[in-house]
Amino acid sequence: MTGGKRKKASKKGSKKASKKTSKKASKKSSKKGSKKGSEKAKRGAPAHSAIQTEVIKAIAAKEGINYRDAIRKLKEHVGKAIGMAWDDAKAQGTITWMDALKKTKAMLSK
Repeated sequence: MTGGKRKKASKKGSKKASKKTSKKASKKSSKKGSKKGSEKAKRGAPAHSAIQTEVIKAIAAKEGINYRDAIRKLKEHVGKAIGMAWDDAKAQGTITWMDALKKTKAMLSK
């Protein structure tokens, strides 16, 4: 009797497996079709990223260090430019990161 039950269970298992594979195939085909119909717009870069890159490059050139080390010194230079530590200015809400970067860029270009 147990042999018969095992066969039924294995048949059910094989049916489930075949259903899963057919569902996967249908999902793949539907995804491919939807991509062709409409291209998803890529997310743009943050507004401050371009000026931040310029400031980091200017720090690297001024101090004669590589880009990676200049990234580490960015907050230090921003603090000098705005006259207080960036974390303090951020906590007070007196200046935005974009404005701080602009001041830093102006200071470095002198």
